[in-house]
Amino acid sequence: MIQYCTSYLFLLTLLCFSCTSIKNYPDPQGPKFMGDFREDAPIFNDTLKVVSFNIAHAREIDQAIRELSGSLELARADIILLQEMDEVGTEAIARSLKTNYLYYPASNKDGKNVGNAILSRWPFSNEGKYILPYDYSIKKSPRTAVWAVIQIGELAVLTYSVHTHTILLSEEKRWAQVDSLVTDISREWKQVIVGGDFNSPGNSNVEAITKIFQQNGFQRASENSGTTVEVGPLDFTLDHIFSKGFKVVSAGRLESSQASDHYPIWIKLVAQ
Repeated sequence: MIQYCTSYLFLLTLLCFSCTSIKNYPDPQGPKFMGDFREDAPIFNDTLKVVSFNIAHAREIDQAIRELSGSLELARADIILLQEMDEVGTEAIARSLKTNYLYYPASNKDGKNVGNAILSRWPFSNEGKYILPYDYSIKKSPRTAVWAVIQIGELAVLTYSVHTHTILLSEEKRWAQVDSLVTDISREWKQVIVGGDFNSPGNSNVEAITKIFQQNGFQRASENSGTTVEVGPLDFTLDHIFSKGFKVVSAGRLESSQASDHYPIWIKLVAQ
């Protein structure tokens, strides 16, 4: 049954993909969109709340804002990692939540930018875009990770929002994308957070990705968040948050979410 569902997802993704007009952004320096709507200086109480949310082509932005601001699980997050975003939706969320934001599109699909974003109630001190290796054999559509150094009290937290390729790319190459990203992260950083949509259907995918992170000193901080995508009677854990230099206090997902086909996940961390 799982194999049938995965095959169905593969064909559906291929059908949608083949009808898409794509313009890529191979320059790691841009395009870049940033803004700062913070009004009050946050107070650090030793515990960080981190949220990761794939908002499905940035369609239901108003609903996403209601969930990010109105649910106890997600509200007042210190760091928000977003995927499948455009610059308009990213700015709207940041403005509503009174955060700063960083957004780099990876490509433009049918006239709309698509990429990852990082929002925070804390200041950025550096930022960039990392282009993941490997691509589809048909239309090229690179995947990226957006990164920023976020200054949270005395902590400088290197933070990534990532979206790896779908099952149109082989498991081995998707795992290699993760390995490339983790290898690129300097071992000198004491506190690191990496989260997003890793397109990891099935336990073997989750275990392979987790092993790559663990071999580099990370833990799967969102392990207890639960599954993040439901397709009929089946569910998958595609979204994860990994951390280094932190202790996990708690983790979960917003099960009542209606803004996307992905559940938003959250974790609470304490620096070690």
